[in-house]
Amino acid sequence: MENPPSLPLDMDQKYFRRLETMFHAALQLPRGFERDAFLERECTGKPEAHSQVLALIQADEQPVFAPAAVTEESPAPAELPSFGVFQADEILGRGGSGVVYLAHRTDGHFEQAVAVKALLPEAAAGVFHEGFLRERRILAALHHPGIAQVLDGGFRPDGAPYLVMEYIEGRRIDTYCRERRLSLSERIALFLTVCDAVAFAHRHLVVHLDLKPSNILVTADGRAKLLDFGTAKILDASDNSVTQSMATPRYASPEQLRGERASVASDIYSLGIVLAELVTGKWPLGDPDSRIQTLRRAAENVPPRPLAPQVTAEQAVSCRMPLSQLQRAISGDLGAVLLKALEAQPDRRYRSVDEFAQDLRNFAAGLPVLARPQTHSYRAARFLQRNRGAVASASLVALVILVLGAYAWIQQRRSVEEGRRAQQLNSYLMRLLQSTNPSFGGRRDQTVGELVELALSQADSMLADQPAAKAELGLMAGGHQVFTSGLSAATATLSSAVDAARRSGDPGILAATLAYKSALEGEGGACPAAVADMGEATRLVDRNAARIRREWLVTHAFNRAVVASWCGATHDESVALAGKALELARSIPENSLEESTPPAILRSFALLLSALNEGCAAGESRRAEAFGILERHGGLLYAEAALWRQRGLCSVRGGRFEDGAAELGKAVDLEVRSLGAAYPETLELRGEYAYALALARKPEAVAEARLALNTAECSRWPADCDQAQSYAAQALAAMDHGDEARPALDRLTGKPAFAPAVETCRFVIAAGRGLANESDREAAQKFKDRVPAGSLWRQKIEAALAASAHR
Repeated sequence: MENPPSLPLDMDQKYFRRLETMFHAALQLPRGFERDAFLERECTGKPEAHSQVLALIQADEQPVFAPAAVTEESPAPAELPSFGVFQADEILGRGGSGVVYLAHRTDGHFEQAVAVKALLPEAAAGVFHEGFLRERRILAALHHPGIAQVLDGGFRPDGAPYLVMEYIEGRRIDTYCRERRLSLSERIALFLTVCDAVAFAHRHLVVHLDLKPSNILVTADGRAKLLDFGTAKILDASDNSVTQSMATPRYASPEQLRGERASVASDIYSLGIVLAELVTGKWPLGDPDSRIQTLRRAAENVPPRPLAPQVTAEQAVSCRMPLSQLQRAISGDLGAVLLKALEAQPDRRYRSVDEFAQDLRNFAAGLPVLARPQTHSYRAARFLQRNRGAVASASLVALVILVLGAYAWIQQRRSVEEGRRAQQLNSYLMRLLQSTNPSFGGRRDQTVGELVELALSQADSMLADQPAAKAELGLMAGGHQVFTSGLSAATATLSSAVDAARRSGDPGILAATLAYKSALEGEGGACPAAVADMGEATRLVDRNAARIRREWLVTHAFNRAVVASWCGATHDESVALAGKALELARSIPENSLEESTPPAILRSFALLLSALNEGCAAGESRRAEAFGILERHGGLLYAEAALWRQRGLCSVRGGRFEDGAAELGKAVDLEVRSLGAAYPETLELRGEYAYALALARKPEAVAEARLALNTAECSRWPADCDQAQSYAAQALAAMDHGDEARPALDRLTGKPAFAPAVETCRFVIAAGRGLANESDREAAQKFKDRVPAGSLWRQKIEAALAASAHR
């Protein structure tokens, strides 16, 4: 496209509106005398306006060259050309000076589909030829997974150059986001991969200068690829800028439209428009089809329109979130980030794409963004918001055992002593929060886990004379450490909390810490210690029930039921204890303010435990009630994941494999958001999901099983990882991927609890090769009855047994 006509920078909006009116009116008239007469009449005495309207009409009617992002269909010639060892199969698109072909390799070495970009003979000279060769040199130097790779190149017999590139089969990034209905966070995450590719090019002194959705394709597996470096330039080392080149006006920066030197800031501006369209569904600068709007952007510092009001209900549905929530996000920090990227003055934009991307990551993590003034109030608000979300997630562990002692300072105490304790704990925690302020040596990206560790390290000195407050702090910290540091560290913290609680003389806090410690010991398999600690806690509760807060009574009852289930109680005993916990939780009024944990949350976890102990059929009414509570209160991802997990496992046991797989899939999504993809409990759940998919004969089982084999964080909860390995190995064996299951089987060898599953997997794998041994056959014969009838895994075991019997 030609550069726009030069314009005086003092033109007002009235003048532009007049130009636009004349432009559109002239387009309605036939070319020739009638149109010329109209313009002569309207522009009498205004030669500058006459020339500008003519320039607009000419720009509107001339073809625009789009080297790689071509969309015009063109009929294929009778014989398609060859390019070295590549034979063209079809025309993918045609631009003003070039053609893009889909081609295949013909030398027989290996099969390969490629895209061949060839300059037309009539354009193989001058600016197009120079730009084509420059693109080839640039792409040959850029090796990045987010950039389409150049594979070969050369010249046709007629002298026209061609470029052989990786063939990307994908959708435009905006189309992909819309069709897949990606959430706001998913769109930002995908966009960040594009930023990574652009930043890589910038680090190699290459600016793209034509970034737009049609030059960013997303493959079926969700990988973004950056295309078309036909307009790209190498930055001048003297001032990190380049001379002007062609660009798409809709996504071009104001300096590009004016024909001035472009830079990294120009790509940042284009990326800002792309992201604005992805999240709002609208072009942020007015009417994208208005040539006058393009002229105004070249002549004036036109700011973006307010972004949030442009968001429609349709876009909110596409982002899978309420319209008001999406508008709030865009009117807040995200909007500030976009507006900084879209600053008309290049020096006011982000200094680099990496800085732009980091601000987007900060927004996603609830951290302060550089696009906002860094006032104390703003940074404090972001700190509290960030920790509130993280603490909510971390507290879910504590909610399972119903301990949130760290919020003691906001409770309505029943005695003067408890009030004094709350005041001192409050003072301590406020000082702790202050110590995270960067002005006092903290970091702006400090995590809740680091804050918990800091609290524990300072507790001995700062709470030396307040053992009850130290014990409550230990309850909260232990609950968080279950996630961040693992079972051993959490149990050690609870041991210290028990010691502090003994010194306090408070039977309630001692019973709560003993019950929590007992639950962790039971989870770790230390049942003698768990039973002893729970016995002491029960005696304290029985003797001092009137002095103990109702919340801690529920905590004790809940943990007692958990330990009973883990450490050998009968089914009836476990059901009775879980029922007692639920009865106590229901006794707390809905509007009670005496508990640090909302009563509805206490009931939801008690319902979850009761449903688990009552079994699939009897427990479904409990699950339905818990779902109703969570629907009203929202945000409890961990609890919701646990409910879907229970329901999914029940469906699998009942032979409804597809239903079970769908329900477990929902649980996995929620738990990944709550705990993270690599956390051992998430891996165990993903293993169950893979197993259910395999039972249902779903090919996705293989990919999920591979994800479940991640051992990066297994030192925290090795038992959960062992379960994940067992389920994943069975899923892989059932799906005929036995070789991938071998490492998991090796890790589980020697662990008696997993021996039947391990031996059965090995038998099925070996039987397929005619190598099964008798001992594994005996194990498989016993194990098959534990596998749901009618499932693929049961069928595989039975087939292996039948085949081995005939040998």
